[in-house]
Formats: sequence, C-alpha cells, structure tokens
Amino acid sequence: MKKKIICIVCPVGCEVVITVEKGEVSVKGNKCEKGLKFAKTEALNPVRILTTTVPVKNGEIKFLPIKTSKPLPRKVLMEAMKKLAYVEVEAPVKTGQVIIKDFLVENVKVVASRRVKRV
Repeated sequence: MKKKIICIVCPVGCEVVITVEKGEVSVKGNKCEKGLKFAKTEALNPVRILTTTVPVKNGEIKFLPIKTSKPLPRKVLMEAMKKLAYVEVEAPVKTGQVIIKDFLVENVKVVASRRVKRV
C-alpha cells in the first residue's frame, strides 16, 4: 500500500509518502523526526483529537465546545459522536472541566474548551 499525506505536525506541511509492505512502514519526504512518527502512526493506527459541541442547560450560550484530552483511534470517532449526541451539561462550566471520564478508551476524558456562566 502506498499513500501520500500532508504532515500536520508543524507549519512546514511536508508531503510525505508512506509505503506499507509486509507489515513494514517506510516514510519518505518528512523533514523531521516528528513527521516520521506522525506518518507511521497515520499508517498503522491513525488517531485524532475529537472536538465538537454539546448543549448547555441554563447557560449564557446554547452550546459548549468540548474536546478529548487525548487522541482517539480514528475508527471509533463515529461511535464517539453518537455517544456525545446524548450529552447535555448544566451551567456553570469551567474551562478544562471534565465532562466525561474514561470516554471510550481508558484515561481519555471529554473536557470543556471554554467557560460558560449560568443565567
């Protein structure tokens, strides 16, 4: 398998070519070690920080931006969004406040990305 991607680890945005043959990953085009690590992860087990919003009850705004504390495997993102569709928080909320502990994967939290005052 051969795949071209743009590395998103730093502002350079290297065009990287990943080749996977017989379980071995080779990477060409990266200009740093971070790019090499990113490309290998992207080839074998892509992960993403999940960001979205959930409704806020009695808050100054209607939706609270949230994110996961660590990257989740890309293959579970749709399941994660389905679970978050049923989440509603009560104001007040502090930035960084844990909304959900151990979300889908142990030690991954869903946290608030901003403060919301109660009205």
